[in-house]
Amino acid sequence: MVSSSITNEDIFKQMKAEIEQLNKNVTQIKIELEKVNLKYKDIAEENITLKNKVQNLEQKLKKYNIVIYGVTETEETAVSQTVNFINNQLKVKVGEEKIRDAYRIGRKQEGQLKVRPLVVEFLNYSTKQSVIISAKKLPRGCGFYITNDYTQEEYNKRKVLYTHLRKAREAHNSAYIKNNILYVNGGQYSYEDLENDTTEEDDAIFGENLEGAQHKEISHNIHPLPKNTLETKKREERISEDQRYSKTKGSTQKGSSTISSLLRNTPPRLRSNSSSAKV
Repeated sequence: MVSSSITNEDIFKQMKAEIEQLNKNVTQIKIELEKVNLKYKDIAEENITLKNKVQNLEQKLKKYNIVIYGVTETEETAVSQTVNFINNQLKVKVGEEKIRDAYRIGRKQEGQLKVRPLVVEFLNYSTKQSVIISAKKLPRGCGFYITNDYTQEEYNKRKVLYTHLRKAREAHNSAYIKNNILYVNGGQYSYEDLENDTTEEDDAIFGENLEGAQHKEISHNIHPLPKNTLETKKREERISEDQRYSKTKGSTQKGSSTISSLLRNTPPRLRSNSSSAKV
């Protein structure tokens, strides 16, 4: 009679075979998963490429456009309203033949007090630029505002940038935006830098205690010095002023130390005016 008992060696061999099969299955799953990941990566890259193409196409379509805010709606056509505004308010001679189209954004509602923005499409870029340049001469508080016709993605980015621009100025920092870059006291911040920042990071960038921060307006066509260079220049100016006033200390009357102290704590642009007035 043959014994049917299973030895430990048989159990071990069976378990070993099952583990090997499991390892093969895991390896095959990893291979299939890697194929899926590569395919997903290709689709994601293709999606980014298509998105960029659409973005570029939309930018080209909007290249000749502007958006005018504050123009009262009348019974005239949007093109006529545009021509009247440009000729009368901006003092630029533009006829209807130079405008491809003009239309209001948003749905018109009865009794609506808010004036809808006016989108204007010019036939050539030079006409648009003439209008944009003249718009910069509009006095503040006039009720009119003119900007480029941005894509939705550009608008979202500029919304973030202008939100932080307001924070920076409220904290009495020198700040402005140029080429979609926010400049704060010489530091440069892109949309990507500010998109997901926290309140703590806000304080670090825009806080009132930011070293070297001074409240002064900077022209929009001037790039500020890099932060380190800016602070070095200020420090050198303070040292130079201190040395100059220390030489004249012996010839000054009583109270000169108080004047020097005041001048030492005065911003350089004001300090230079004070010293010239003294001479």
